[in-house]
Amino acid sequence: MADFTVTSADGTVTSYSGAEARHDLNARSGVLVVFDGKGKRLKFSASGWLCVEDEDKVSPSGHSVETG
Repeated sequence: MADFTVTSADGTVTSYSGAEARHDLNARSGVLVVFDGKGKRLKFSASGWLCVEDEDKVSPSGHSVETG
């Protein structure tokens, strides 16, 4: 996955990177699960995070590549 940042509800911005770093959002509960790429799994409640930003990866054909 691409490098990404998570902005917590308190305004803290944390960056994650590496081939194993990824995030997943439970659409029903709003829980954000972050795999930090170093062996930790972090869970943010729906009220605990504000934003996830990652680079929009585009394939050579010009179509977006979904990253998470």
